[in-house]
Amino acid sequence: MTIILSSDDWEDLWYQQNQNPQSHRHNFLQDEFETLDELPKCLGLGCCQSVKLSPGVELEICDYEFHDDIVFKIPVHNHHLVQFIIFSSGFIYGDEVHPNLGGKRFYLSGSGISPAFTSKRKKSERMTFINVEIIPKVLAAFLPRETEQIAPNLKLLIKENKWETSFYPDVTLAMQVTVQQISNCPYYGVMKRLYLQAMSWMLWVRYYRVGK
Repeated sequence: MTIILSSDDWEDLWYQQNQNPQSHRHNFLQDEFETLDELPKCLGLGCCQSVKLSPGVELEICDYEFHDDIVFKIPVHNHHLVQFIIFSSGFIYGDEVHPNLGGKRFYLSGSGISPAFTSKRKKSERMTFINVEIIPKVLAAFLPRETEQIAPNLKLLIKENKWETSFYPDVTLAMQVTVQQISNCPYYGVMKRLYLQAMSWMLWVRYYRVGK
């Protein structure tokens, strides 16, 4: 069976599953800057941990699999943030807008207007990945002030009322190691937040070096 969901359907199901704080797993290990939400049980098993790394920067660490094939129909979105997704396992199966993502290919998208697209997740295929979303002005503050020093691809990431630019670069070994370090963070509390901040920005540094 294939289940077809809109982005609103997806958000509503997550909200219904996790509106009761008692439904959150391992709550005693969480800090005030993080939440751990369960995948809606009607769709599958797993969870997604959200961590507010700093103002304007949020990290998600997700691990789940679906009971059925899922097709997502995503409409045009006018205020897309800068975003990157790197998979440790599993795939997002794309269409003519976005290719398949996963394996050696990760997703990097700038801000701006996101086009409508359709994507698919396969039944019983475990998906583990990290997702980082950044408010454009926060990323801009970390980039060199002289535009000629910025890697050409990074110049395209910060837009307003224009179509976003997306990239599908190769995942390097160094990136894979960093993703594993993020997914298996050994710390709690303030140290955890600082560690995840450092590792997430390290991924930007590694991409910046590749994109030059």
